[in-house]
Amino acid sequence: MVETLTAPCTSRWRRWIPSFLSTHKTLLALLWIGFCLTVFLWRWDSADTILLFRRAFPVRQLPRLRPVAFNLTDFGGIGDGVTINTAAFERAVLAISKLGKKGGGQLNVPPGLWLSAPFNLTSHMTLFLAEGAVILGIDDEKYWPLLPPLPSYGYGREHRGPRYGSLIHGQNLKDVVITGHNGTINGQGQTWWKKYRQKLLNHTRGPLVQIMWSSDILLYNVTLRDSPFWTFHPYDCKNVTVRDVTILAPTTEAPNTDGIDPDSCEDMLIENCYISVGDDGIAIKSGWDQYGIAYARPSRNILIRNVVVRSMVSAGVSIGSEMSGGVSNITVENLHVWSSRRAVRIKTAPGRGGYVKGITYQNLTFEDVRVGIVIKTDYNEHPDDKFDPKALPVLQDISYTSVHGEGVRVPVRLQGSEEIPIWNVTFRDMSVGVAYKKTNHVFQCSFVQGRVIGTVHPPPCVNLDLRRVLVEREGKTAKKHSWKEMSSPEAVDSGRFSGQKSNFSQTCTLLSQYLKERGSFGDLHLGTPNTTQTMNLLPMIENSGPGTRPVTRFTNFGSNFTKEEEEITKKICSSTVAKGGEAESSQMTIFYGGQVFVFNDFPAEKAEEIMVLASRGRTTNNPNIFSYNNSTLLPSKPAESSSTTVSITLGNQKPVNPITTSDLPIARRHSLARFLEKRKDRITSKGPYQMMGSNAMVVSSSKPEESNKAWLGLGGAQITVKIEPQS
Repeated sequence: MVETLTAPCTSRWRRWIPSFLSTHKTLLALLWIGFCLTVFLWRWDSADTILLFRRAFPVRQLPRLRPVAFNLTDFGGIGDGVTINTAAFERAVLAISKLGKKGGGQLNVPPGLWLSAPFNLTSHMTLFLAEGAVILGIDDEKYWPLLPPLPSYGYGREHRGPRYGSLIHGQNLKDVVITGHNGTINGQGQTWWKKYRQKLLNHTRGPLVQIMWSSDILLYNVTLRDSPFWTFHPYDCKNVTVRDVTILAPTTEAPNTDGIDPDSCEDMLIENCYISVGDDGIAIKSGWDQYGIAYARPSRNILIRNVVVRSMVSAGVSIGSEMSGGVSNITVENLHVWSSRRAVRIKTAPGRGGYVKGITYQNLTFEDVRVGIVIKTDYNEHPDDKFDPKALPVLQDISYTSVHGEGVRVPVRLQGSEEIPIWNVTFRDMSVGVAYKKTNHVFQCSFVQGRVIGTVHPPPCVNLDLRRVLVEREGKTAKKHSWKEMSSPEAVDSGRFSGQKSNFSQTCTLLSQYLKERGSFGDLHLGTPNTTQTMNLLPMIENSGPGTRPVTRFTNFGSNFTKEEEEITKKICSSTVAKGGEAESSQMTIFYGGQVFVFNDFPAEKAEEIMVLASRGRTTNNPNIFSYNNSTLLPSKPAESSSTTVSITLGNQKPVNPITTSDLPIARRHSLARFLEKRKDRITSKGPYQMMGSNAMVVSSSKPEESNKAWLGLGGAQITVKIEPQS
């Protein structure tokens, strides 16, 4: 009997694997499903940026009961509004601090007026204010201790040196709750405000409630009012929740009474609050100039929702201006701002450094507001003269979705600058009713790049896509190449040019406004050089004769312009074109400020006047003239410079060799190619020559033909073409 040995089947060793997983297609499908589940955890915000595993905002339950509860009267407290109860609060806090390992304790403040100087909280503590309970702060500054300046500010916010502490203070704490049956903490700030206006204070006023370097903080169902300075100031804290809180202060004559100021905080939730104060309702901060840059603690992952704000002297929700540590991942939704100066605002300045990015506003409503949306980049206020003016903040990825308002003077005011542009701003579904119909400044933008999605009313500014800007971004920074604003944001960027006027009318208006601001056109020359040369428009055909064509560039501004030339320019822009097609017209292309302006049906008489005007400023050696040489178009003689390349395609032919020059001022390369192609077609159809079979042709100078004079009214002085057989 012969025994046959066979190799064991590979599948027998893998019987533990289900059969439906045995194919590679199934494995790929499982990998794809896993990838989709991973993507599900991502968040795609309205600014079109993907945030990988965006951290969830903190959600805290109602405050839990402490195992031990004390009453303030047990420590000698008297709520008559006259007796100072500072010692009673301190003894109660000391007793709770000894119960930390047992879960902490709760201090009940019964109904009454409990006058006190500033006191500290402890970890694992609940401060519970019963209905009718009011903690009153002493309005005499001698009872308020002095604290060192915040490390990210360097000085007190109002004066150099130390600052006053807060009425309720805590630092390096964990698990602290301030809650109750809507009890009140009253700072009695009237005396502080009066002394501040009279300049009788030598130190910065203190907040009402300030928690520093702490975590797991809950402020719930209480009323805060009449703070000497900022009302609730969490500083460098994590996991902070403010819910169902009312913050009140006079809307006028109560300086710097911000409602809630998250300062270098992370993972914070503010919801279901009503705020009516004398400054910003909510102001997100992260340090001041060089001190904030060195401290390097950003404010991030903050959610603000279901909040009503009134701020007659400032904004409902602000970011900055102290934002040197950075601000990112901020969401503001379901916000209602009424009877305020501004609805939402971002403010910064040169010297701040830092960044503001990943900001999402959605479901905003405001009424009776002067300015709805504001971004300001020149909020010049510095702690000292040691700040670095080259420390420029970065503003990017900001979106506004579902914005509605009534009774607004200026819906949007985005004031970027050449140093601090604003990148990637998105407006989606916006409708704002303007209170003053006579004003044209309804939508103001300067140095802003962004886009509009859906319906936006009033019409957005025309330069929201930065059509007058050439920039290249290197990594996280933006390097400026050329940025020439030709008018003020109040005039040009107000939305008046959103498809309401022709290109010719728009450009004339821009030139007129630029002339008013600068006083001259500077070195702007729209004419042609004195020396007329030619360029080979058919490089695919051999050509032995050298030929060049001068191309004018316009980059420099600053020389004087005569009044006579200004009057001619105004006459060109203000006069009208004869109707009914009586005037000869064609297409006109102007290279101006690094841009290409193409005008259809441009009247010939206007072109002649522009040429007359520009020819007066020409010189023999014009520095704004450079030439293309025929040799650069031939494969046998490549160009030496390679900084900028423009490929020119004629007809259906492929580009023979790119034109390469370091001085090319044209931003739109394809526009130049189309421009030259149109010239070629026009010349081949109207040129004074006869085709001679397959003979090669040479371009040279010649007298103009009358048929060419109608095109731009230039005659033959600009370009003359003659085709001759090559010998």
